[in-house]
Amino acid sequence: MPSSPLPTIRIACPGGVSATVLPLGATLVSLEVPVGSSRRNVVLGYENPDDYLSDPYYMGASIGRFAGRISNGVLTIGGERHQVKINEVSNGHSLHGGSSGWSAKNWQVSSVGEKHVRFAYLSADGEQGFPGEVSATVEYSIPSPNQIDITFRATTRAATVVNMTNHAYFNLGTASQPIGDHFLQVYGDQYLPIKASLAPTGDFASVTGTPFDFTQRKRISDSIQALSSSGVTGGLDHSFVLAHRSDPRRQLAAVLESPSGDLRMLLHTTQPTLHVYSSGTLGEPFARYGAICLEAQGYSDAPNQSNFPSAEIHPGEVYCHTTSLSFNDMHTRTTQ
Repeated sequence: MPSSPLPTIRIACPGGVSATVLPLGATLVSLEVPVGSSRRNVVLGYENPDDYLSDPYYMGASIGRFAGRISNGVLTIGGERHQVKINEVSNGHSLHGGSSGWSAKNWQVSSVGEKHVRFAYLSADGEQGFPGEVSATVEYSIPSPNQIDITFRATTRAATVVNMTNHAYFNLGTASQPIGDHFLQVYGDQYLPIKASLAPTGDFASVTGTPFDFTQRKRISDSIQALSSSGVTGGLDHSFVLAHRSDPRRQLAAVLESPSGDLRMLLHTTQPTLHVYSSGTLGEPFARYGAICLEAQGYSDAPNQSNFPSAEIHPGEVYCHTTSLSFNDMHTRTTQ
């Protein structure tokens, strides 16, 4: 990787998973896993770290203060109305924390070792319009050779909303293989219908008989084509309600499989939803439908949807969620 004023940090388990991360946005730059006798990077990223300074895709970034959309950029907490930055201008919403969310911030390295790195960020009261000073951390750790954990924590000095996730773009094959050739299974039998503006309607719908039915292993292109036939040209950009949503323990949420079947990724999370984005608007230097985002998070637009669990946190409370990625190399059939 070319020299850059933006520092990168590498964590690794000998013979197992290794990850390169960047303090800018607490970003996952690369994630290499052993497959057979070689190693494979399973996430998209820029070759030059400096390119993350102008990245429009949230490439591998940690998302906050609020992942997903907030309709019209409006939220009400304790009867007080707050207008947060609208950065998805075409739809009139705040997306992923506003025009300068946590994905664009320089995080401090608060702890680092061979197999872990922890980033910290202090978000000021009023930043992007959000109330309350929030202290947040993102930790990448490798607890076993074939697994990486991403843990998000936050506390606040005043009532606010927090919803954090990682925005990695996964491709378990090669960069030339479109994501449609991958197979996906999601452990959730409901999804959140969306408006034309892509914000949730506030309803819950069964996946049965729809393009969103991934309850059994399915080729992703089947869903994209079915959506296109129904007039949805952007592919998947929808949240799935996970089967374990009322269980705070880490549970299996999804399995992604490479086109050849030689590698599987198992995603476990404590979060209640999984937002699946098939990169229908991804552009240069990457390819449309070149990867998939599996964003474990809270409910998009929760501040404006009374049917959804609250995203509020208050002083004295701790927001804490973990997403684990484990890899099953089908050459050796070792499973974590």
